[in-house]
Amino acid sequence: MQSIQTLHAEAHPEVFKPILDPIPSAFFADLLSDPRNIVLMAEYDQAVVGYLWCQEHPPADSFYEVSAHTGYINHVAVDVARRRRGIGQALVEAAVAELESRGATRVGVDFWSFNAPARAFFAGLGFAAQRQVCVRQLA
Repeated sequence: MQSIQTLHAEAHPEVFKPILDPIPSAFFADLLSDPRNIVLMAEYDQAVVGYLWCQEHPPADSFYEVSAHTGYINHVAVDVARRRRGIGQALVEAAVAELESRGATRVGVDFWSFNAPARAFFAGLGFAAQRQVCVRQLA
């Protein structure tokens, strides 16, 4: 997934490292130990070519939001050489189906504003913008 890291690092070097550090196995162990997490992998020829990490958020009382059972896609990535073959769509749809089976009524995702392919991908899957996050760099 270095190609995705490079794309992000070129657009925002103040945020992203140019070289993706090896992901510690403890990261995935922590994810898999929490039943609210949905972690999916796509394989081709015994190699991982894509993955998705989604988190379920059961309803919670809030003084400002309607209580809702939701999900949030934290990461989704497909190897550049395997894109446009339905892998990303299959990962997202599998996560959505799992969230629906758990009673969720909405799922969210975000992506960086420079990432036009991600914008088109998620729009094609029925995702619509609800908010915009702005950042101001400080000294």
